[in-house]
Amino acid sequence: MILFKIYQKILLAIKLTILSLFLGTSFCIAGLKSVTHNFDVISQALTEDLESSYEMFFLINTEEGPTKIGAFIPNQHMLIIKKQPGSQKIFTRNQVGQITGLVNGTIQLSDLIPQNVFGTQMPYAPGMPFDWNGLDVLPISSGTLYHMPTFSGIFQVNWSRSKAMYTNDESQPMSHSLYVGYYYHDSSLSPDQWTDDTREQVSYVAIHGTPQANWPLLGRTRASHGCARVRPPIMEAIYKVVENLPEKKVIDLDWNYELPQLKDNLVLKQKKPVLFLIFNGY
Repeated sequence: MILFKIYQKILLAIKLTILSLFLGTSFCIAGLKSVTHNFDVISQALTEDLESSYEMFFLINTEEGPTKIGAFIPNQHMLIIKKQPGSQKIFTRNQVGQITGLVNGTIQLSDLIPQNVFGTQMPYAPGMPFDWNGLDVLPISSGTLYHMPTFSGIFQVNWSRSKAMYTNDESQPMSHSLYVGYYYHDSSLSPDQWTDDTREQVSYVAIHGTPQANWPLLGRTRASHGCARVRPPIMEAIYKVVENLPEKKVIDLDWNYELPQLKDNLVLKQKKPVLFLIFNGY
């Protein structure tokens, strides 16, 4: 029985590897559910302890269609921010803990990467960053309903996979990838039934560069198999920022869950202080 389970896992891994190479991006395993949460859920799940523990944050809005008036980040866009040295907070919040903005001095994308990476912005070039109410937002394309909607949650970066799978070949579907730290589980089981044996596969969902043919869709519509697509030169610069960010002891997250399952005794581990906050609209 044990050998049969091992055989099943090996066979599944082989199938997923072949599919990922064929599709060139992430995908949905049959029977797995893509969990989505709106901005309010994600902002309140980011506790003050988590906020103070991490240094760099990727806020990714996977909703498509017209953006709601007053939205913090537009649909199909991403905000990348970093704390000032010594700062404990990066977000302003209202009385119920919802994120309402950024603290003064927050480091944004235009401060993080070389200006020549931005290229021309007038006239508007697809996939280039622009100012949204004082925020440097970056157009993306997330997962389609047909393939796999990009799941929501708060995740660490899977730095070991990001290094192992790295390619700077921008003709490839997934250049300069930063992978999301998350495990897929058998969707027929409830979370209280999840164990190491029910893990189907570590996530292949990433933020990555995409070939030029996909640029016109960035910021406009869902188009991927679960990943967040970005223009490669910008993604290369973002990858280098994360690569050069020193590891530190941060509150560790359980990769089995899309939302933090924090206990009274917080576990600290030496990791990249980077969090992905992925949400589906407001």
